[in-house]
Amino acid sequence: MAYTYREVCQEGTGMLDFLPDARIDARRLLEHVCGTSIQTLLADPDRPVSRQEYEKYQELIARRQQREPLAYILGEQEFMGLSFRVSPHVLIPGQDTENLVEEAMRELTDGSRILDLCTGSGCILLSIPTITAGSGRIFPRKPWRWLKRMESAWAFPAALPGCREICSRLWRACRRRSSI
Repeated sequence: MAYTYREVCQEGTGMLDFLPDARIDARRLLEHVCGTSIQTLLADPDRPVSRQEYEKYQELIARRQQREPLAYILGEQEFMGLSFRVSPHVLIPGQDTENLVEEAMRELTDGSRILDLCTGSGCILLSIPTITAGSGRIFPRKPWRWLKRMESAWAFPAALPGCREICSRLWRACRRRSSI
């Protein structure tokens, strides 16, 4: 049987109807499986969904039905405009963590050092230099220098690969911007 994007999304929403954000969760899982975005649902709701995509989607819906956090299923979480890799080895960053980063940024001055104990995804440690780089407050021309003034300690070695990955991406992005 052939399924359309709209039909599969509606089916997933029905399967997750006990969750407050069932529609959003179902859509995001479908986008993840199909490699699409919300624009696909809006612009091409009759796009066919392959059998493999449908089966994978059903697996992810079953995980969400067990109340596994959406971020763990997707393997990433957006935080302060950046995407961080998450897994059950790290806490999912949320609003409280954003508040913590914003408070820390208010206290920072040139020459400040940062120590992030029990780093998980690296969202605290890596958000600060990325955000302040655009504000002109600290090292506006060479924001990557901040990474030399930051230290972290991991409680769970399994969390380290995700943090290393985003650190590498941010380092390359900052280096490109600072060479302009």
